[in-house]
Amino acid sequence: MKSRREAIMDTAEKLFNEKGFNRVSLRNISDSLGISKGNLTYYFQKKEDLIEACVLRSHESYQKHTVPQTLEELNHLFSLSLEQRKNRPYYFRNYAQLSEVCPRVYEIQLSVIEDLAEVLNSAIKNLIASGELRQDCACAYDGIVSCMISVLAYGIPSVMVSSPAEQLSCIWSILIPCLTEKGLRKIKEIL
Repeated sequence: MKSRREAIMDTAEKLFNEKGFNRVSLRNISDSLGISKGNLTYYFQKKEDLIEACVLRSHESYQKHTVPQTLEELNHLFSLSLEQRKNRPYYFRNYAQLSEVCPRVYEIQLSVIEDLAEVLNSAIKNLIASGELRQDCACAYDGIVSCMISVLAYGIPSVMVSSPAEQLSCIWSILIPCLTEKGLRKIKEIL
């Protein structure tokens, strides 16, 4: 059986996902649970404490990605990241705001971004070595990695893309100009 604290966090995440962080109050959460606001604030004094607890709970299962060795594996990493965005819309929709109101969330975001940058930079080295990425684009890869991380963290405006396949194609469009002929043939098979 779930603890009261877990039930509060589950309900809060559900409401945050449906309405967004800014449109949910502690009163909305307590009403949804059928408990008093005072009972809720026994566990979480303010909404920021609750959102922080939700993010920390989700982060408990975080594992650094394995460095992709191939374009297929890189595509899989992008797909997993997009799936995370889909499963936790409240977190990604309010990504910047959460880092401002919750210092511990900011620390988590920073460590995940650093891990992702390391993984993507290593993947690029692997793909250059395999002949799928061009060596002569080496000076652009730092910017490309930063751009891909921004897209994965902040998303792509829904007016530009709607389907997961379109989102994936948009992410790939950042890297496609640096693919070799070999890489272009492989990416056509993947996408």
